[in-house]
Amino acid sequence: MKKIILTLITLSQLVVADELITNASTIFLNDYVNRGVSKTALNPAVQGAVGFNYGYIYTNLIGTNVNITTQNSTISTTAINSVTSEYYLYGGLVGLLADGVGFNVGYSWYFYPDERAREYGEAYIGFIKRFGLALRTDLTAFYTTLTNQFSDIESKISYDFGYFGASLKAGRNYNAIRYSDYTIVDYTSFSIMSSYFLDLDITLGYRMSFNPLDNYSTTYENYILTVGKGF
Repeated sequence: MKKIILTLITLSQLVVADELITNASTIFLNDYVNRGVSKTALNPAVQGAVGFNYGYIYTNLIGTNVNITTQNSTISTTAINSVTSEYYLYGGLVGLLADGVGFNVGYSWYFYPDERAREYGEAYIGFIKRFGLALRTDLTAFYTTLTNQFSDIESKISYDFGYFGASLKAGRNYNAIRYSDYTIVDYTSFSIMSSYFLDLDITLGYRMSFNPLDNYSTTYENYILTVGKGF
């Protein structure tokens, strides 16, 4: 969940803390999108997060509103069995493998109070390569308990300009059917981030998703607007 600002700062810098560090944040999103698919039926979301990191270990709990219908059906605001809330718990290890190369490995669990049958776990492993202090690349693979196989893969390149940062992300979601009518979704996004305005973490950008099974027809496109505050 790239919107959890404090966690991303910790992981992106590969900081190894020698004491327990706690964090909390609240974030407004114009649309809660997970790997190319909206979880709020193109509507806004408000998220809250708490977490800690100690040494190489980190964990976070995120709560958010969602709007998801039962599996294999179109997202709808009027669906009788619509799921309205999601809790996302994840944790793992982050650190350095070699000069300029880092790792991020962990496990997450998605919990839905409205429909417990939707719950599932997901393991992930990522590698980070730095080029100097400003440029970094990420590659992350996800393994889901829904199919007991590697499901999604995501890559990102980002650059820190000092007063703001920019990132380009691309990935493939093999289990998009969890939240939409599409089995596979390819997605890409470009965003800029800054925390120098009123001490808020602000992200602006644009994203698109495609259906590779239908000659890469567009399935989703929207701008990105998030405003977060860490405590």
